[in-house]
Amino acid sequence: MALRLAALFALVAAGAMALVYLPQSSRLGLAKEVVRARFASVPRISVPRLTEWMAASSPAKPVLLDVRTEAEFNVSHLPGARRVEDSADAAVLLQSLPKDQPIAAYCALGWRSSKLVERLQSAGATNVFNLDGTIFAWAVAGGALESGGQAERKVHPFNAVGRWLLRDDLEANVPAISPVDSNVATLLKRKSSVSLFILVLLLSWESVKPFFAYFRGQVGVRLIHALKNFIVGTLNSVVISTFIATVWLWTSEWTAAHRFGLFHWVALPDAVRLALSVLVLDVWMYKWHWMNHRFRFLWRFHRLHHTDAQMDVTTASRFHLGEILFSSLLRVPLLLLTGIQLWQVVLYEGVLFAVVQFQHANVSLPARLDGVLRQFIVTPAMHKIHHSRVQRETDSNYASLFSWWDRLFGTFVWREDQSKIQLGLDGWDAREKQSLVGMVATPVGNAERGTRNAE
Repeated sequence: MALRLAALFALVAAGAMALVYLPQSSRLGLAKEVVRARFASVPRISVPRLTEWMAASSPAKPVLLDVRTEAEFNVSHLPGARRVEDSADAAVLLQSLPKDQPIAAYCALGWRSSKLVERLQSAGATNVFNLDGTIFAWAVAGGALESGGQAERKVHPFNAVGRWLLRDDLEANVPAISPVDSNVATLLKRKSSVSLFILVLLLSWESVKPFFAYFRGQVGVRLIHALKNFIVGTLNSVVISTFIATVWLWTSEWTAAHRFGLFHWVALPDAVRLALSVLVLDVWMYKWHWMNHRFRFLWRFHRLHHTDAQMDVTTASRFHLGEILFSSLLRVPLLLLTGIQLWQVVLYEGVLFAVVQFQHANVSLPARLDGVLRQFIVTPAMHKIHHSRVQRETDSNYASLFSWWDRLFGTFVWREDQSKIQLGLDGWDAREKQSLVGMVATPVGNAERGTRNAE
């Protein structure tokens, strides 16, 4: 029975993790909505409409402006397109263009071309558009592309976000424009593979030898519990991948281009810079976690994570979207001040999530092994105490990756009788509060910690 349950969870886990990675059409659609929201006043032209316009015999065919770098343009571009710099003087550019022809601009993600269209409008252009979805949507729709006068199907991905938006068969095998992106795509792929492997391993371990037996004989209950946590985690992953990662990318690119931030001002070996980056990111996570328990507004969102009275590896994904957004956006000034690069963030996040999955798993290690490991990383035994209903224990053991922060800042708590720990929060066990709607609504209502006295 245990082995069959482990195999079942392996299938469920694989399907749930696959939900994290949206279909390419959905990813591109989300990207278009972001550009539309940011440049709401910029006129847009759809791919089908531009295709018809270019094929028409009318003399008023649009002038195509490719607002990308030379490297991107050389890989492929729309037939007859003219490359212009994204910083081009709009007034000077208009003087070089036919006055009676409409203008259609495009780039990779839509940002650079939309900014140029805004400037062209300010300079007096009245018949100018941004290609909706830009060259990526054009290529996906099968629109004609060329390079050096020859037909071409591949498109330059521009950066890590572009690689995520493009179909694999359309992505040119070329270096990313930004040097900070050279390792990001590879790290993201490895992170997803490693996370899935660890998830399946821990789900199987929990099935064969769980520490708490709260799912014994209740396969359906366990599946529903896991799926609810996966759905919450999937929503968070989509938001981070689509929006937050882009903000981190732009911040990282800006600090790299302007040599801004502590790690750009001080000459350090690459290995030392990476080690310091990981330590800075992890101590920030410790302080952020501490703040989520200290300040009632933040606790409203964070308590969703603690309302899980049946904590297992899927609880590692059970965080409110509000908390994820606050945490992710507050990381931006940290990246600015330190100059930590995106690939370093992705590497840290990959290691962190592996450990977070491990520490939430409904498993236990031999006491001696756990004692050795928790000198360095947060173990399941150490983290079970943090999820206790006893507030003194709940407000302890805040570390995420490296366990020494709790000892350093005096927030480490230990207890030997792990089997007597009661997980969850008082007052949050009702079925309606554990439903998906109830989970989303967790920040609403009293900010007290269950029935216990708040700070």
